[in-house]
Amino acid sequence: ELTPNFSIEIPKQFEELEAPVTLQLKNTFLGNNTNLWQSEGADVDQSTDKEPSVRFSKAGTYTISLEVGNGKKTKKISQTVTVKASKGYAYIQNVELGIYNGRGERGIFYSTTLRKSFKESDEISPAEAASIDLLFFGLNEEFEFNRFLSPDAAASAGINPIAGAGKTTVLNPLSVENAPAFDNLGEAQLKALQISRVEEEPDDFFNESSPKIVLFENAQKKKGALLIKEFIKDGPNSRIRFDIKVLK
Repeated sequence: ELTPNFSIEIPKQFEELEAPVTLQLKNTFLGNNTNLWQSEGADVDQSTDKEPSVRFSKAGTYTISLEVGNGKKTKKISQTVTVKASKGYAYIQNVELGIYNGRGERGIFYSTTLRKSFKESDEISPAEAASIDLLFFGLNEEFEFNRFLSPDAAASAGINPIAGAGKTTVLNPLSVENAPAFDNLGEAQLKALQISRVEEEPDDFFNESSPKIVLFENAQKKKGALLIKEFIKDGPNSRIRFDIKVLK
C-alpha cells in the first residue's frame, strides 16, 4: 500500500525560518517508483528528485506536497511551512571556540553564514573556506592573551592557513571605543557601526577581565558584533562562549 510521508529539514543557517530560506525535503517513504514534489510559491515549484531542496524568497505560508506512485496508483500528502520576514540580521547564540593548544580537537575558525566551527585539522571545501569570517586565538587555558583575527591571517598566529579564507576587519575589545549595548543592536545599529583599522596598528590582546564586545566586517562587507559571555577553563578543552549578531 502506498503511504507517502516526508519531513522538512531546516539547515542551521536558516533556523529562524526568515526569507530567503532554503529547506531540505526528506522522503521517508520507501518503495515508490516515482516522486512529484510541488511547492507553491517556491523559486522552483516542482521537482521529481527523491529528496530535493526548495527555496522560498519571500515571507508567507506555503504548502509542500509529495505525490508518490508505483505504476498502478498514486497518492499525495501535504505539509505547510511558514516563512517569516527577515529582520535583516542573524542572531547566533552560544557559539564556542577553543584555545590554541586544543585547535586539533575543537573549532577555532567560524563561519557565520554556515553557523559552523572548523578545527585546524578539518578538510574544508572551497565553498566552506570562502564563508569563514572569524578566527579565535586563545594562547592557553588561563586566557591571558586572546584575540580574534581575520581568517586569512592564521599563519601569523602559528595556525595552519586555510586556502581561500576571506579577509575580515576585526576590532578586538581594547580597540572598541564606546562599546555598543549588544542587546540593543538591530539592523540599523549594525549598519551604523564604524569598523576600520590601520593595518600597521598592533592587534591588541585581551584577557578574561577585559570588555567583551568584538566588532567585525567580513569579506562580504557584512558588519557584525559578538558578545563574549564566558571563559570556560577545562585544560586543552578550554573555550570561550559568545553570541553573534551579523547583517544578512
